[in-house]
Amino acid sequence: VAQAVADRAPLGEVWVTSTLRDLSAGSELAFARRDHLDVPALGRQVELDVVRYPDSATRSAARSHSAPR
Repeated sequence: VAQAVADRAPLGEVWVTSTLRDLSAGSELAFARRDHLDVPALGRQVELDVVRYPDSATRSAARSHSAPR
């Protein structure tokens, strides 16, 4: 599922499933609906959202945490 989500996201955008969106409730992240993904193994569709960071400082921090080590 993760690879299918990553393959659909345009360069420069971070897409997540509705599961991650739901788990991040209460955080400062915001989300906007982009698409749906059929997941036969789950027997349902999963909503795909783009992550919207609240400000550029948070965006920079997120990039530094996701950089390969």
